[in-house]
Amino acid sequence: MFQGSSWQFTLTWKDNANQLVNLTGYSAKMQIREGEESPVLMELNTSNGRILLGGASGFISLKLTATETGSFVSSDWANPHMYDLEVDDGTGKITKLIWGPLANNREITR
Repeated sequence: MFQGSSWQFTLTWKDNANQLVNLTGYSAKMQIREGEESPVLMELNTSNGRILLGGASGFISLKLTATETGSFVSSDWANPHMYDLEVDDGTGKITKLIWGPLANNREITR
Protein backbone atom coordinates (compact mmCIF):
# COMPACT_ATOMS: atom_id res chain seq x y z
CA MET A 1 0.00 0.00 0.00
CA PHE A 2 1.23 3.50 -0.75
CA GLN A 3 0.47 6.56 1.38
CA GLY A 4 -1.83 8.95 -0.48
CA SER A 5 -2.97 6.37 -3.06
CA SER A 6 -6.31 4.63 -3.38
CA TRP A 7 -6.01 0.97 -2.36
CA GLN A 8 -8.20 -2.02 -3.11
CA PHE A 9 -7.61 -5.72 -2.49
CA THR A 10 -10.05 -8.45 -3.50
CA LEU A 11 -9.95 -12.10 -2.55
CA THR A 12 -12.24 -15.07 -3.11
CA TRP A 13 -12.98 -17.41 -0.20
CA LYS A 14 -13.28 -21.12 -0.95
CA ASP A 15 -13.82 -23.95 1.51
CA ASN A 16 -11.67 -27.07 1.89
CA ALA A 17 -13.55 -28.72 -1.01
CA ASN A 18 -12.57 -25.76 -3.24
CA GLN A 19 -16.19 -24.52 -3.33
CA LEU A 20 -17.08 -20.84 -3.06
CA VAL A 21 -18.25 -19.79 0.39
CA ASN A 22 -21.66 -18.10 0.20
CA LEU A 23 -21.19 -14.88 2.19
CA THR A 24 -24.87 -13.93 2.29
CA GLY A 25 -25.68 -12.80 5.85
CA TYR A 26 -21.99 -12.51 6.78
CA SER A 27 -20.14 -9.46 8.06
CA ALA A 28 -16.42 -8.70 8.13
CA LYS A 29 -13.97 -6.51 10.01
CA MET A 30 -10.31 -5.63 9.52
CA GLN A 31 -8.22 -3.45 11.82
CA ILE A 32 -4.84 -1.86 11.14
CA ARG A 33 -2.57 -1.12 14.11
CA GLU A 34 1.06 -0.12 14.61
CA GLY A 35 1.49 -3.26 16.74
CA GLU A 36 -0.73 -5.99 18.10
CA GLU A 37 -1.50 -4.05 21.31
CA SER A 38 -1.51 -0.54 19.77
CA PRO A 39 -4.64 1.58 19.25
CA VAL A 40 -6.62 1.05 16.05
CA LEU A 41 -5.37 3.33 13.24
CA MET A 42 -7.98 2.31 10.68
CA GLU A 43 -10.96 -0.04 10.70
CA LEU A 44 -12.51 -1.50 7.61
CA ASN A 45 -15.84 -3.26 8.00
CA THR A 46 -19.04 -4.06 6.18
CA SER A 47 -20.92 -1.37 8.14
CA ASN A 48 -18.64 1.51 7.08
CA GLY A 49 -18.49 0.33 3.44
CA ARG A 50 -14.74 -0.31 3.40
CA ILE A 51 -15.42 -4.06 3.04
CA LEU A 52 -17.82 -5.42 0.45
CA LEU A 53 -18.95 -9.05 0.50
CA GLY A 54 -20.04 -10.76 -2.72
CA GLY A 55 -22.72 -13.14 -1.47
CA ALA A 56 -22.71 -16.47 -3.34
CA SER A 57 -19.68 -15.44 -5.42
CA GLY A 58 -17.48 -15.62 -2.30
CA PHE A 59 -15.55 -12.43 -3.00
CA ILE A 60 -14.36 -10.01 -0.33
CA SER A 61 -13.22 -6.56 -1.41
CA LEU A 62 -11.24 -4.27 0.90
CA LYS A 63 -10.79 -0.62 0.00
CA LEU A 64 -9.34 2.64 1.28
CA THR A 65 -9.36 6.07 -0.32
CA ALA A 66 -6.22 8.10 -1.03
CA THR A 67 -7.17 10.37 1.89
CA GLU A 68 -7.42 7.38 4.22
CA THR A 69 -4.05 5.89 3.21
CA GLY A 70 -2.57 9.38 3.55
CA SER A 71 -3.55 9.48 7.21
CA PHE A 72 -1.09 6.83 8.36
CA VAL A 73 2.31 5.50 7.37
CA SER A 74 4.67 2.85 8.74
CA SER A 75 7.23 4.51 10.96
CA ASP A 76 10.04 2.30 9.67
CA TRP A 77 10.58 -0.56 7.24
CA ALA A 78 11.60 -3.02 9.95
CA ASN A 79 8.32 -2.56 11.87
CA PRO A 80 5.35 -2.39 9.48
CA HIS A 81 1.77 -2.04 10.71
CA MET A 82 -0.21 -5.18 11.56
CA TYR A 83 -3.65 -6.24 10.32
CA ASP A 84 -6.07 -9.14 10.31
CA LEU A 85 -9.38 -9.81 8.59
CA GLU A 86 -12.16 -11.60 10.45
CA VAL A 87 -15.42 -12.81 8.93
CA ASP A 88 -18.55 -13.51 11.01
CA ASP A 89 -21.07 -15.97 9.54
CA GLY A 90 -23.98 -14.28 11.32
CA THR A 91 -24.27 -16.94 14.03
CA GLY A 92 -21.18 -15.77 15.93
CA LYS A 93 -18.72 -18.15 14.23
CA ILE A 94 -15.72 -15.96 13.40
CA THR A 95 -13.01 -17.01 10.95
CA LYS A 96 -9.70 -15.18 10.64
CA LEU A 97 -8.91 -15.31 6.91
CA ILE A 98 -5.73 -13.28 6.52
CA TRP A 99 -3.30 -11.47 8.82
CA GLY A 100 0.21 -10.16 8.96
CA PRO A 101 2.40 -7.10 8.41
CA LEU A 102 1.18 -4.21 6.27
CA ALA A 103 3.72 -1.78 4.89
CA ASN A 104 2.33 1.63 3.97
CA ASN A 105 5.13 3.28 2.06
CA ARG A 106 5.64 7.04 2.32
CA GLU A 107 4.31 9.24 -0.43
CA ILE A 108 7.05 11.06 -2.33
CA THR A 109 5.00 12.92 -4.96
CA ARG A 110 2.47 15.22 -3.26
